[in-house]
Amino acid sequence: EGKMHGRGDVTVLSSARYIAENATSVSIPADGVVRAAAVLHAERRKGSFSLAGWKEHILNPKECSAATVDWIFLVDTWNFSFWSSSPPSQEFTVAFDPPPISPLTPRAALDGGEEGRTVVVRCDSRTGAVRESKTVYTGYWALCAAVNRALSEGVPITSPRYMAELTVEQVAHVFRSETDEGISLLSERVEVAREAGRVLLSRFGGSFVNCIKEAGGSAQALLKLIVTNFSSYKDEATFSGRSVVLYKRAQILIADLWACFEGEGLGYFYDIDTLTMFADYRVPQSLVYMGVLQYTPELLGLLEAGTPLLPGSPLEVEIRGCSIWAVELVLQEMRRLENNGTKSVGTSSSTDHLMEQLQDNNSTAMSNTNTNINTNTNTPSNNTTTKNRLQPLNAVVIDFYLWDYAKDHTAAMAHIPIHHTRSVYY
Repeated sequence: EGKMHGRGDVTVLSSARYIAENATSVSIPADGVVRAAAVLHAERRKGSFSLAGWKEHILNPKECSAATVDWIFLVDTWNFSFWSSSPPSQEFTVAFDPPPISPLTPRAALDGGEEGRTVVVRCDSRTGAVRESKTVYTGYWALCAAVNRALSEGVPITSPRYMAELTVEQVAHVFRSETDEGISLLSERVEVAREAGRVLLSRFGGSFVNCIKEAGGSAQALLKLIVTNFSSYKDEATFSGRSVVLYKRAQILIADLWACFEGEGLGYFYDIDTLTMFADYRVPQSLVYMGVLQYTPELLGLLEAGTPLLPGSPLEVEIRGCSIWAVELVLQEMRRLENNGTKSVGTSSSTDHLMEQLQDNNSTAMSNTNTNINTNTNTPSNNTTTKNRLQPLNAVVIDFYLWDYAKDHTAAMAHIPIHHTRSVYY
Protein backbone atom coordinates (compact mmCIF):
# COMPACT_ATOMS: atom_id res chain seq x y z
CA GLU A 1 0.00 0.00 0.00
CA GLY A 2 1.49 3.33 -1.02
CA LYS A 3 1.79 6.03 1.59
CA MET A 4 -0.65 8.89 1.15
CA HIS A 5 0.63 11.49 3.54
CA GLY A 6 -2.32 13.45 4.88
CA ARG A 7 -2.12 13.30 8.65
CA GLY A 8 1.06 11.46 9.48
CA ASP A 9 1.28 8.35 7.33
CA VAL A 10 -2.46 7.71 7.21
CA THR A 11 -3.55 6.37 3.83
CA VAL A 12 -6.90 6.39 2.05
CA LEU A 13 -7.03 2.59 2.04
CA SER A 14 -6.07 2.19 5.70
CA SER A 15 -8.60 4.90 6.56
CA ALA A 16 -11.32 3.07 4.64
CA ARG A 17 -10.53 -0.22 6.35
CA TYR A 18 -10.65 1.42 9.77
CA ILE A 19 -13.96 3.09 8.98
CA ALA A 20 -15.49 -0.16 7.69
CA GLU A 21 -14.34 -2.09 10.77
CA ASN A 22 -15.87 0.49 13.12
CA ALA A 23 -19.00 1.45 11.17
CA THR A 24 -22.38 0.95 12.82
CA SER A 25 -24.77 2.17 10.11
CA VAL A 26 -23.17 0.84 6.92
CA SER A 27 -22.02 -2.73 6.27
CA ILE A 28 -20.49 -4.76 3.44
CA PRO A 29 -22.14 -8.17 2.87
CA ALA A 30 -19.77 -10.86 1.61
CA ASP A 31 -22.26 -12.38 -0.83
CA GLY A 32 -22.89 -8.98 -2.39
CA VAL A 33 -19.17 -8.51 -2.96
CA VAL A 34 -18.88 -11.90 -4.66
CA ARG A 35 -21.90 -11.37 -6.91
CA ALA A 36 -20.87 -7.85 -7.92
CA ALA A 37 -17.31 -8.99 -8.64
CA ALA A 38 -18.64 -11.73 -10.94
CA VAL A 39 -20.71 -9.19 -12.89
CA LEU A 40 -17.90 -6.67 -13.17
CA HIS A 41 -15.43 -9.40 -14.13
CA ALA A 42 -17.73 -10.34 -16.99
CA GLU A 43 -18.13 -6.71 -18.01
CA ARG A 44 -14.37 -6.29 -18.08
CA ARG A 45 -14.03 -9.33 -20.34
CA LYS A 46 -16.43 -7.61 -22.74
CA GLY A 47 -14.21 -4.50 -22.84
CA SER A 48 -16.25 -2.24 -20.56
CA PHE A 49 -13.21 -1.17 -18.53
CA SER A 50 -11.18 0.20 -21.42
CA LEU A 51 -9.36 3.48 -20.83
CA ALA A 52 -10.47 4.53 -24.30
CA GLY A 53 -13.92 5.11 -22.80
CA TRP A 54 -12.80 8.30 -21.04
CA LYS A 55 -12.46 10.21 -24.30
CA GLU A 56 -15.77 8.83 -25.55
CA HIS A 57 -17.63 11.07 -23.11
CA ILE A 58 -18.92 13.85 -25.32
CA LEU A 59 -17.54 16.73 -23.24
CA ASN A 60 -14.11 15.32 -22.40
CA PRO A 61 -10.98 16.47 -24.26
CA LYS A 62 -9.95 14.35 -27.23
CA GLU A 63 -6.24 15.18 -27.44
CA CYS A 64 -3.32 14.86 -25.03
CA SER A 65 -1.62 18.24 -24.52
CA ALA A 66 -0.69 20.81 -21.90
CA ALA A 67 -4.02 22.54 -22.63
CA THR A 68 -5.79 19.30 -21.77
CA VAL A 69 -3.92 19.12 -18.46
CA ASP A 70 -5.10 22.68 -17.71
CA TRP A 71 -8.69 21.63 -18.51
CA ILE A 72 -8.58 18.54 -16.30
CA PHE A 73 -7.04 20.47 -13.42
CA LEU A 74 -9.69 23.20 -13.46
CA VAL A 75 -12.58 20.79 -13.89
CA ASP A 76 -11.43 18.64 -10.97
CA THR A 77 -10.80 21.75 -8.88
CA TRP A 78 -14.51 22.54 -9.40
CA ASN A 79 -15.63 18.90 -9.30
CA PHE A 80 -17.93 19.00 -6.28
CA SER A 81 -21.53 19.30 -5.10
CA PHE A 82 -23.80 18.89 -8.12
CA TRP A 83 -26.79 17.25 -6.46
CA SER A 84 -30.04 19.17 -6.49
CA SER A 85 -33.26 18.94 -4.51
CA SER A 86 -35.19 20.61 -7.33
CA PRO A 87 -37.26 18.75 -9.93
CA PRO A 88 -35.17 17.80 -12.98
CA SER A 89 -36.75 20.54 -15.08
CA GLN A 90 -35.66 23.19 -12.58
CA GLU A 91 -32.14 22.13 -11.59
CA PHE A 92 -28.94 23.87 -12.62
CA THR A 93 -28.61 23.44 -16.39
CA VAL A 94 -26.01 24.59 -18.93
CA ALA A 95 -26.68 24.92 -22.66
CA PHE A 96 -23.76 24.29 -24.98
CA ASP A 97 -23.58 23.46 -28.69
CA PRO A 98 -20.02 24.08 -29.90
CA PRO A 99 -18.53 23.60 -33.36
CA PRO A 100 -16.69 20.25 -33.49
CA ILE A 101 -13.25 21.68 -34.15
CA SER A 102 -11.38 22.00 -30.86
CA PRO A 103 -10.09 18.99 -28.93
CA LEU A 104 -11.44 20.71 -25.83
CA THR A 105 -15.01 20.79 -27.13
CA PRO A 106 -17.54 18.00 -27.63
CA ARG A 107 -17.78 16.05 -30.85
CA ALA A 108 -21.16 17.28 -32.04
CA ALA A 109 -21.47 14.35 -34.42
CA LEU A 110 -21.67 11.85 -31.57
CA ASP A 111 -25.09 10.34 -31.14
CA GLY A 112 -26.62 8.67 -28.12
CA GLY A 113 -27.61 10.21 -24.83
CA GLU A 114 -25.70 10.31 -21.58
CA GLU A 115 -27.51 10.95 -18.35
CA GLY A 116 -27.24 14.69 -17.76
CA ARG A 117 -27.37 15.51 -21.50
CA THR A 118 -30.62 16.45 -23.26
CA VAL A 119 -31.38 17.87 -26.68
CA VAL A 120 -34.14 20.48 -26.40
CA VAL A 121 -36.12 21.26 -29.54
CA ARG A 122 -38.68 24.07 -29.63
CA CYS A 123 -41.12 24.18 -32.53
CA ASP A 124 -43.56 26.76 -33.83
CA SER A 125 -46.94 25.85 -32.36
CA ARG A 126 -48.71 26.64 -35.64
CA THR A 127 -46.42 25.33 -38.37
CA GLY A 128 -44.39 22.79 -36.41
CA ALA A 129 -41.16 24.26 -37.79
CA VAL A 130 -38.13 24.01 -35.56
CA ARG A 131 -37.42 27.38 -33.99
CA GLU A 132 -34.61 26.38 -31.65
CA SER A 133 -32.52 23.30 -30.92
CA LYS A 134 -29.88 23.14 -28.21
CA THR A 135 -28.12 20.63 -26.03
CA VAL A 136 -28.35 21.11 -22.27
CA TYR A 137 -26.45 19.43 -19.46
CA THR A 138 -27.04 18.91 -15.74
CA GLY A 139 -24.93 17.62 -12.85
CA TYR A 140 -21.21 17.09 -13.37
CA TRP A 141 -21.61 17.39 -17.14
CA ALA A 142 -23.00 20.90 -16.66
CA LEU A 143 -19.61 21.81 -15.15
CA CYS A 144 -17.77 20.43 -18.18
CA ALA A 145 -20.19 22.18 -20.52
CA ALA A 146 -19.74 25.50 -18.69
CA VAL A 147 -15.94 25.31 -18.92
CA ASN A 148 -16.08 24.31 -22.61
CA ARG A 149 -18.58 27.09 -23.32
CA ALA A 150 -16.30 29.66 -21.68
CA LEU A 151 -13.32 28.46 -23.73
CA SER A 152 -15.36 28.58 -26.94
CA GLU A 153 -16.28 32.18 -26.11
CA GLY A 154 -12.62 33.14 -25.76
CA VAL A 155 -12.54 33.23 -21.96
CA PRO A 156 -9.13 31.88 -20.81
CA ILE A 157 -10.80 30.13 -17.91
CA THR A 158 -8.13 27.40 -17.60
CA SER A 159 -5.23 29.89 -17.46
CA PRO A 160 -3.71 29.99 -13.94
CA ARG A 161 -3.20 33.74 -14.25
CA TYR A 162 -6.86 34.24 -15.12
CA MET A 163 -7.97 31.82 -12.39
CA ALA A 164 -5.96 33.69 -9.77
CA GLU A 165 -7.91 36.91 -10.40
CA LEU A 166 -11.41 35.50 -10.89
CA THR A 167 -14.34 37.48 -9.51
CA VAL A 168 -17.73 36.28 -8.35
CA GLU A 169 -19.31 37.97 -11.35
CA GLN A 170 -17.01 36.21 -13.80
CA VAL A 171 -17.59 32.77 -12.28
CA ALA A 172 -21.34 33.39 -12.13
CA HIS A 173 -21.26 34.18 -15.85
CA VAL A 174 -19.29 31.00 -16.61
CA PHE A 175 -21.92 29.00 -14.73
CA ARG A 176 -24.98 30.86 -16.04
CA SER A 177 -27.95 28.51 -16.04
CA GLU A 178 -30.94 27.89 -18.27
CA THR A 179 -33.05 27.74 -15.11
CA ASP A 180 -33.48 29.91 -12.03
CA GLU A 181 -31.26 27.53 -10.03
CA GLY A 182 -27.60 28.49 -10.14
CA ILE A 183 -24.52 26.41 -9.43
CA SER A 184 -24.16 25.46 -5.76
CA LEU A 185 -21.37 26.87 -3.58
CA LEU A 186 -20.58 29.69 -6.02
CA SER A 187 -18.41 31.71 -3.63
CA GLU A 188 -16.48 28.58 -2.69
CA ARG A 189 -15.82 27.87 -6.38
CA VAL A 190 -14.39 31.36 -6.75
CA GLU A 191 -12.09 30.85 -3.78
CA VAL A 192 -10.78 27.40 -4.76
CA ALA A 193 -10.09 28.52 -8.33
CA ARG A 194 -8.27 31.64 -7.16
CA GLU A 195 -6.18 29.63 -4.70
CA ALA A 196 -5.38 27.05 -7.40
CA GLY A 197 -4.28 29.75 -9.82
CA ARG A 198 -2.12 31.49 -7.23
CA VAL A 199 -0.41 28.25 -6.18
CA LEU A 200 0.27 27.25 -9.79
CA LEU A 201 1.87 30.65 -10.42
CA SER A 202 3.93 30.79 -7.23
CA ARG A 203 4.89 27.15 -6.75
CA PHE A 204 4.68 25.35 -10.11
CA GLY A 205 5.80 27.87 -12.73
CA GLY A 206 2.26 28.64 -13.88
CA SER A 207 1.33 25.12 -15.00
CA PHE A 208 0.04 21.92 -13.41
CA VAL A 209 2.24 20.12 -15.94
CA ASN A 210 5.20 21.05 -13.74
CA CYS A 211 3.46 19.57 -10.72
CA ILE A 212 3.04 16.29 -12.63
CA LYS A 213 6.68 16.30 -13.71
CA GLU A 214 7.84 16.94 -10.15
CA ALA A 215 6.03 13.76 -9.07
CA GLY A 216 8.34 11.69 -11.28
CA GLY A 217 5.72 9.24 -12.54
CA SER A 218 4.37 8.41 -9.08
CA ALA A 219 0.66 8.75 -8.35
CA GLN A 220 1.46 8.79 -4.64
CA ALA A 221 4.02 11.57 -5.00
CA LEU A 222 1.56 13.60 -7.06
CA LEU A 223 -1.17 12.96 -4.51
CA LYS A 224 1.09 14.31 -1.78
CA LEU A 225 1.94 17.40 -3.85
CA ILE A 226 -1.76 18.09 -4.49
CA VAL A 227 -3.04 17.76 -0.93
CA THR A 228 -0.03 19.60 0.51
CA ASN A 229 -0.24 22.62 -1.81
CA PHE A 230 -3.95 22.97 -2.65
CA SER A 231 -6.10 23.22 0.48
CA SER A 232 -9.41 22.52 -1.30
CA TYR A 233 -8.13 19.01 -2.11
CA LYS A 234 -7.28 18.17 1.51
CA ASP A 235 -10.27 15.90 2.12
CA GLU A 236 -9.71 14.75 5.72
CA ALA A 237 -11.85 13.94 8.75
CA THR A 238 -11.86 12.37 12.19
CA PHE A 239 -13.76 9.12 12.72
CA SER A 240 -14.11 7.12 15.93
CA GLY A 241 -11.17 8.89 17.50
CA ARG A 242 -8.78 8.56 14.55
CA SER A 243 -7.70 10.85 11.73
CA VAL A 244 -8.79 9.55 8.33
CA VAL A 245 -8.20 10.75 4.77
CA LEU A 246 -10.49 10.27 1.77
CA TYR A 247 -8.97 12.51 -0.94
CA LYS A 248 -11.71 12.09 -3.53
CA ARG A 249 -10.87 15.00 -5.83
CA ALA A 250 -7.09 14.63 -5.54
CA GLN A 251 -7.29 10.99 -6.57
CA ILE A 252 -9.74 11.58 -9.40
CA LEU A 253 -7.54 14.37 -10.75
CA ILE A 254 -4.70 11.85 -11.07
CA ALA A 255 -7.05 9.23 -12.49
CA ASP A 256 -8.43 11.60 -15.11
CA LEU A 257 -4.91 12.41 -16.27
CA TRP A 258 -4.10 8.70 -16.42
CA ALA A 259 -7.26 7.87 -18.35
CA CYS A 260 -7.05 10.78 -20.79
CA PHE A 261 -3.40 10.13 -21.61
CA GLU A 262 -4.07 6.36 -21.55
CA GLY A 263 -1.27 5.74 -19.10
CA GLU A 264 1.43 7.39 -21.18
CA GLY A 265 3.37 10.66 -21.13
CA LEU A 266 1.90 13.05 -18.57
CA GLY A 267 -0.57 10.29 -17.68
CA TYR A 268 2.02 7.64 -16.82
CA PHE A 269 2.02 6.57 -13.16
CA TYR A 270 3.85 3.40 -12.26
CA ASP A 271 1.84 3.06 -9.04
CA ILE A 272 -1.62 3.95 -10.38
CA ASP A 273 -3.00 0.77 -8.81
CA THR A 274 -2.47 2.26 -5.34
CA LEU A 275 -5.32 4.72 -5.87
CA THR A 276 -8.70 3.83 -4.41
CA MET A 277 -12.28 4.42 -5.42
CA PHE A 278 -13.32 8.10 -5.29
CA ALA A 279 -15.76 8.53 -2.41
CA ASP A 280 -18.63 10.70 -3.60
CA TYR A 281 -22.43 10.50 -3.35
CA ARG A 282 -23.13 8.71 -6.66
CA VAL A 283 -21.00 5.54 -6.57
CA PRO A 284 -22.38 4.50 -3.14
CA GLN A 285 -25.80 4.44 -4.81
CA SER A 286 -24.49 1.90 -7.33
CA LEU A 287 -22.94 -0.15 -4.54
CA VAL A 288 -26.22 -0.28 -2.62
CA TYR A 289 -28.07 -1.17 -5.81
CA MET A 290 -25.67 -4.07 -6.42
CA GLY A 291 -25.90 -5.28 -2.83
CA VAL A 292 -22.31 -4.40 -1.95
CA LEU A 293 -23.34 -1.86 0.69
CA GLN A 294 -26.14 -2.10 3.24
CA TYR A 295 -27.66 0.78 5.22
CA THR A 296 -29.45 0.41 8.53
CA PRO A 297 -33.16 1.31 8.47
CA GLU A 298 -32.35 4.40 10.54
CA LEU A 299 -29.76 5.68 8.07
CA LEU A 300 -31.97 4.80 5.12
CA GLY A 301 -34.82 6.78 6.68
CA LEU A 302 -32.62 9.86 7.03
CA LEU A 303 -31.49 9.61 3.41
CA GLU A 304 -35.01 9.07 2.10
CA ALA A 305 -36.14 12.17 4.00
CA GLY A 306 -33.36 14.17 2.33
CA THR A 307 -31.82 15.02 5.69
CA PRO A 308 -28.46 16.72 5.03
CA LEU A 309 -25.38 15.02 6.45
CA LEU A 310 -22.73 17.46 7.62
CA PRO A 311 -19.26 17.13 6.09
CA GLY A 312 -17.14 15.00 8.39
CA SER A 313 -20.11 13.70 10.40
CA PRO A 314 -19.95 10.01 11.41
CA LEU A 315 -22.70 8.89 9.02
CA GLU A 316 -21.20 10.75 6.08
CA VAL A 317 -17.74 9.34 6.76
CA GLU A 318 -19.18 5.82 7.14
CA ILE A 319 -20.84 5.95 3.72
CA ARG A 320 -17.71 7.24 2.03
CA GLY A 321 -15.20 5.06 3.85
CA CYS A 322 -17.23 1.88 3.49
CA SER A 323 -17.66 2.61 -0.22
CA ILE A 324 -13.88 2.75 -0.66
CA TRP A 325 -13.35 -0.47 1.26
CA ALA A 326 -16.22 -2.24 -0.52
CA VAL A 327 -14.69 -1.45 -3.92
CA GLU A 328 -11.32 -2.70 -2.66
CA LEU A 329 -12.94 -6.00 -1.68
CA VAL A 330 -14.68 -6.26 -5.05
CA LEU A 331 -11.34 -5.57 -6.71
CA GLN A 332 -9.62 -8.35 -4.75
CA GLU A 333 -12.37 -10.80 -5.75
CA MET A 334 -12.10 -9.72 -9.39
CA ARG A 335 -8.34 -10.29 -9.27
CA ARG A 336 -8.98 -13.77 -7.87
CA LEU A 337 -11.33 -14.50 -10.77
CA GLU A 338 -8.80 -13.07 -13.20
CA ASN A 339 -5.96 -15.14 -11.80
CA ASN A 340 -8.11 -18.27 -11.86
CA GLY A 341 -9.01 -17.66 -15.50
CA THR A 342 -12.72 -17.84 -14.71
CA LYS A 343 -14.81 -17.95 -17.88
CA SER A 344 -18.18 -19.04 -16.58
CA VAL A 345 -19.57 -15.50 -16.50
CA GLY A 346 -18.04 -14.29 -19.75
CA THR A 347 -21.11 -14.36 -21.99
CA SER A 348 -23.57 -11.56 -22.47
CA SER A 349 -26.52 -13.70 -21.42
CA SER A 350 -24.90 -14.88 -18.20
CA THR A 351 -23.85 -11.31 -17.39
CA ASP A 352 -27.43 -10.17 -17.87
CA HIS A 353 -28.60 -12.99 -15.62
CA LEU A 354 -26.17 -12.02 -12.88
CA MET A 355 -27.21 -8.38 -13.17
CA GLU A 356 -30.85 -9.41 -12.82
CA GLN A 357 -29.91 -11.28 -9.65
CA LEU A 358 -28.23 -8.18 -8.27
CA GLN A 359 -31.27 -6.09 -9.11
CA ASP A 360 -33.58 -8.64 -7.49
CA ASN A 361 -31.45 -8.57 -4.36
CA ASN A 362 -30.86 -4.83 -4.13
CA SER A 363 -33.85 -4.33 -1.85
CA THR A 364 -32.10 -6.58 0.67
CA ALA A 365 -29.15 -4.22 0.59
CA MET A 366 -31.36 -1.43 1.85
CA SER A 367 -31.43 -2.94 5.34
CA ASN A 368 -28.56 -4.05 7.56
CA THR A 369 -28.03 -7.75 8.25
CA ASN A 370 -24.69 -7.18 10.03
CA THR A 371 -22.99 -9.73 7.77
CA ASN A 372 -19.73 -7.93 7.16
CA ILE A 373 -17.08 -9.46 4.95
CA ASN A 374 -13.69 -10.47 6.33
CA THR A 375 -11.47 -7.39 6.12
CA ASN A 376 -8.19 -9.32 5.96
CA THR A 377 -7.53 -8.59 2.30
CA ASN A 378 -4.15 -8.36 0.64
CA THR A 379 -2.60 -5.04 -0.26
CA PRO A 380 -3.22 -4.22 -3.94
CA SER A 381 -0.29 -4.83 -6.24
CA ASN A 382 0.80 -2.96 -9.35
CA ASN A 383 -0.50 -5.26 -12.10
CA THR A 384 -0.83 -2.78 -14.94
CA THR A 385 1.43 -3.91 -17.78
CA THR A 386 1.90 -2.81 -21.36
CA LYS A 387 -0.31 -5.70 -22.45
CA ASN A 388 -3.30 -4.60 -20.37
CA ARG A 389 -2.57 -0.84 -20.35
CA LEU A 390 -5.87 -0.06 -22.06
CA GLN A 391 -7.79 -2.75 -20.14
CA PRO A 392 -6.41 -2.40 -16.58
CA LEU A 393 -7.86 -3.80 -13.40
CA ASN A 394 -7.76 -1.46 -10.44
CA ALA A 395 -10.06 0.59 -8.22
CA VAL A 396 -9.98 3.50 -10.66
CA VAL A 397 -11.63 1.67 -13.55
CA ILE A 398 -14.14 0.04 -11.20
CA ASP A 399 -15.10 3.50 -9.95
CA PHE A 400 -15.39 4.83 -13.51
CA TYR A 401 -17.68 1.93 -14.41
CA LEU A 402 -19.87 2.28 -11.31
CA TRP A 403 -20.21 6.05 -11.73
CA ASP A 404 -21.24 5.68 -15.37
CA TYR A 405 -23.58 2.84 -14.40
CA ALA A 406 -25.33 5.04 -11.83
CA LYS A 407 -25.68 7.90 -14.32
CA ASP A 408 -26.98 5.57 -17.04
CA HIS A 409 -29.51 3.83 -14.77
CA THR A 410 -30.97 6.80 -12.93
CA ALA A 411 -34.57 5.59 -13.22
CA ALA A 412 -33.76 2.07 -12.03
CA MET A 413 -31.93 3.46 -8.99
CA ALA A 414 -34.42 6.19 -8.20
CA HIS A 415 -35.61 4.33 -5.09
CA ILE A 416 -32.09 4.34 -3.61
CA PRO A 417 -31.35 7.76 -2.07
CA ILE A 418 -27.99 9.47 -2.32
CA HIS A 419 -26.64 11.24 0.74
CA HIS A 420 -26.90 15.03 0.69
CA THR A 421 -23.74 16.81 1.83
CA ARG A 422 -22.65 20.24 0.66
CA SER A 423 -18.89 20.15 0.51
CA VAL A 424 -16.00 21.33 -1.66
CA TYR A 425 -14.47 17.88 -1.37
CA TYR A 426 -16.98 16.03 -3.57
